[in-house]
Amino acid sequence: MGKTLTGLSAAFDLRDRFGGERVVYALPFTSIIDQVVDEVADVYDTDATGRLLTAHHHLAETVVRDETDAEDADRYDDVAGMLAESWRAGLTVTTFVQLFESLAGPANRQSMKLPALQNSVVVLDEPQSLPLGWWKLVPRLVSMLTEQYDATVIAMTATQPKLFEDATELVDDPDRYFEAVERVTYELDESTTRYIDEQAGAKSYDDAADALCGSLADGESALAICNTIDSARKLTEYVDERADPVDVAERYAAELDAAGKATSVDAAAVANRVEARGEPALLHLSTRLRPADRLTLVEAAKALTESGHPLVVVSTQLVEAGVDISFDRVYRDLAPIDSVVQAAGRCNRSFEREIGRVTVWWLDAPDGQRKTPAAAVYNRGTSLLPVAAATLDSVRADDGTLSETAVARTAVERYYERLRADKDVGTRAYAEYVDDARADALGELSLIDQRRAADVFVSRTDAERDIAERIRETTAAADFATLRSLLDETKPLRVSVPYDRPDSETADAITDLPTLVEDEGVYHLDVRRYGSYFDESTGFVVPESAVEHQFL
Repeated sequence: MGKTLTGLSAAFDLRDRFGGERVVYALPFTSIIDQVVDEVADVYDTDATGRLLTAHHHLAETVVRDETDAEDADRYDDVAGMLAESWRAGLTVTTFVQLFESLAGPANRQSMKLPALQNSVVVLDEPQSLPLGWWKLVPRLVSMLTEQYDATVIAMTATQPKLFEDATELVDDPDRYFEAVERVTYELDESTTRYIDEQAGAKSYDDAADALCGSLADGESALAICNTIDSARKLTEYVDERADPVDVAERYAAELDAAGKATSVDAAAVANRVEARGEPALLHLSTRLRPADRLTLVEAAKALTESGHPLVVVSTQLVEAGVDISFDRVYRDLAPIDSVVQAAGRCNRSFEREIGRVTVWWLDAPDGQRKTPAAAVYNRGTSLLPVAAATLDSVRADDGTLSETAVARTAVERYYERLRADKDVGTRAYAEYVDDARADALGELSLIDQRRAADVFVSRTDAERDIAERIRETTAAADFATLRSLLDETKPLRVSVPYDRPDSETADAITDLPTLVEDEGVYHLDVRRYGSYFDESTGFVVPESAVEHQFL
């Protein structure tokens, strides 16, 4: 119901009421920060280059300046990063990683932001998405914020988990809102029912693709959210083979090719190219696409759904939170209930139709994998799926459907109650580290799964190739100030590629690419030269001939 602006409005009011200076708005994913910043900048008539608003995360080009004259602004380039790191803007939009890791066990650079938290208002958007291991630690850190820093904390979530036991509900009667806002109805696919009964008989990609193609045939838009990149790629391939739709990413690539030296592409132009074909469309989204590309593709998809153009989007979980786009139908691979509810937030989002339909299915394992994507992601450590599936089943009506209130209110409460009672979620030792002042142990904790990964700067246009060439020139000239600025420009154009072992096929393929800057550990993928590493539709790929390529 528009909680972003509602929460910010409340935060600004509290800041002014208590005489504070700043608001910190923390989100779970970097993929939605730019969208929030753009929305805030539009509503409050500001931008992210001054002292009023800063976007701060590891992919952001953090610039804080008051000068309009370029020469004067350059004078402050050396301190711009420091100002951003210290969160001195009136509003800082950042990630849970930046906030909670800085509170838990800050390194020197992280500690720069701590004074800014004094008497601040901190907004936590979707805190239930925090890793389960941190569920006992985060309430302790929030208590530290309110007790030691005199901060006010607002937690906003679509699923209302009891993460903070002593929290005050800002709405007097939440039930009436759930009852008044029935945008969707849920249904459990037969595969999910089989999971509940016997945990066998997952849905094939053939059948899943047929369902999505049926939506296209009916002139509808549909979103399918998968649990892994491999699963999303396979489902995309099956839909493409059956429906032969217009590939939105290919139309985007055509716009990029036509852009020449331009640094961006208009999403509306991409949508117009798709609509001009007069055929249903398909779009794949995952973190193997560059952040800059994803942002434009999501905006193009939004334009297509708003115009009523038949469209299927197959995505990983990156669209679940904060992406302002609405579909006629949503299909969600089996997941914890909070993820299912978040997915439903992309269906009939603005009441465009009488009722939207959300289907929960259980997708089979992709080729060569033993576990289904749901089990691989959500049954590691704490097994969440049996609790989620059984809870959904418990709120089904006699006709097999599940109302929005039954899922978003009743099922969510039962789910979290069962997790606390049966699973005792959260690592107790983490909270004890705070009580015992174990800074050494806290400093080792991370909200991010610490897998090996390589950053790859993907250049697709002449303008982006020019950036790579300028980086090499400034490196040779030891012009480190310019080099840092150029590297910041590459952040929205990078893909982070995880790999299991240093001797894995993925690692071997990446190290075949030239390095952009030796000390930075960033590789350069020029798609004109290394075309086998990049697919216009699905982004970075490990070439099938990766081993052979080493000898070329």
